[in-house]
Amino acid sequence: MLEAYRLTRKDGAPGIDGVTAADYDVNLEANLLDLLERIKSGRYRAPPVKAASTDFVVMRQLAMRLRGLLRGGTAAKLDIWLSDARKSDIHGMRRFARTVKQDLEAVRNAVLEPWSNGQTEGQINRLKMLKRTMYGRAGVDLLRARMPPLPDIA
Repeated sequence: MLEAYRLTRKDGAPGIDGVTAADYDVNLEANLLDLLERIKSGRYRAPPVKAASTDFVVMRQLAMRLRGLLRGGTAAKLDIWLSDARKSDIHGMRRFARTVKQDLEAVRNAVLEPWSNGQTEGQINRLKMLKRTMYGRAGVDLLRARMPPLPDIA
């Protein structure tokens, strides 16, 4: 554990427990032994990120709402979501909402229509994977091994 601690950056913000690296270093060996004992005994529980970061909570709520919209929402709910995302303090969400606005009609259709191109994308992904695995080795023998046998026509 001491080696792992030495490899960590010490110039970051305090942990979610408020302890800085400098504070932890003051009694390093005792702190590491205490941590190891709590881990071994099962008493150690990493504090949830949600408890320390309101931005994380807001971002997760927005992401989960968007997922729900894409699985069957309404145009009104999409407009509310876009408004909430633009009002959030999270730069990435504000930028994503601006980008969605640029092609709003396509996003509305994705929310409202039951159709998906997932099957097509899956087949394209499979073909690309086959192409990558065969790149530089494409000979007749490998091609035969990859192809299913033709049915006998009698």
